[in-house]
Amino acid sequence: MPDGIRFNSMAARMVVGALVLSTVLVSPAALAFPKPGTSGSCGPDITYRFTGGGWNPGEKAAIRDGLEDWEVVLDFDGGKVATVTMIPDFGQIAVRKVATPNGGGVGWSSCGQGLIQIQEDLAIASMESVARHEMGHILDLTHTGKDDSFGGPTPAMATCVGLQGKAMSQDDYGGLIHKQTSQQREAIHANASFEQGTSWWGISNIASFFTTTANASDGTTSARIRPNSSTGYLFQTMNYAAAAGEPIDARINIRRLDSSHTGVMSFNILKRKVTYASPASCDYPTGKNQNVRSEGSWVVVRVETCTPSNSWATCTEGTLYTVPSGDAHDLRITVYSNVKTSSGTYATVAVDFARIRDRS
Repeated sequence: MPDGIRFNSMAARMVVGALVLSTVLVSPAALAFPKPGTSGSCGPDITYRFTGGGWNPGEKAAIRDGLEDWEVVLDFDGGKVATVTMIPDFGQIAVRKVATPNGGGVGWSSCGQGLIQIQEDLAIASMESVARHEMGHILDLTHTGKDDSFGGPTPAMATCVGLQGKAMSQDDYGGLIHKQTSQQREAIHANASFEQGTSWWGISNIASFFTTTANASDGTTSARIRPNSSTGYLFQTMNYAAAAGEPIDARINIRRLDSSHTGVMSFNILKRKVTYASPASCDYPTGKNQNVRSEGSWVVVRVETCTPSNSWATCTEGTLYTVPSGDAHDLRITVYSNVKTSSGTYATVAVDFARIRDRS
């Protein structure tokens, strides 16, 4: 967990129990997979049908798996962010095998034309990857880099990479969640409200970390954390494809678990500038190489402190922060707790829906 290691020195100088999320702001590119035919989402509730000849049962089964993988993404109350359902003969999106998809790649899609094309001579496993990727475009997602920010599988929306091994990743979840702003309250994080358990959350020097359905502030699930040292924290990192210049803030829901516990919780937004090396043959974002990058130092741009009570309370950054234009930046939200028991030991605190919000 390299982000956690790099942050230890800063966490040691601040209050304990840090919950850390990181976000990379970049501009997406359309490369190996051609750009989708139109912009805009056909979702979040998609129906599809197979059309044309030449399909065999194995191909259809694999493509269904790829298309319907997007149903695993849950919103803040545990419901599906998107639904993808096959309706023979009447589905809104036609899925067709062709010798050469539009644009000359292995797949192509258009929300406006209601069409997904898949190269006909691909292996079955590759067809599944292409179907998953193209359904992401139908749901209005753009391309991401080839490395998932939590170290998981190559994202479904990655481009300029081999087809094998691509699967639903944290970055795909976060991208879809961000598209459904009315449901997610402008959150740009995957699993910000812990509806999918501890997925994509890392820990460092945390004595206990678990999720529970008891007394959640938002939906059905929340987290409980207790640090065991001044450098203990919980963290999440992710890539966020967005243009610079967007206003953001951060918000969390917090609660102490006993009236005898005292102390405050605080959270910051930090940023650091990212510089990319000369572009290679496959670039992300446009004109950049996502794997050859150097980072500047973290700079705190917003700070907020709140005192938790026995009831859930919302803690919000008081002022919007506008991401600087002209450069790529990483963003990070850090959440700390110095809440202690009456005997002076670190107390378990409840956290829910910790998120950076796009307020544009």
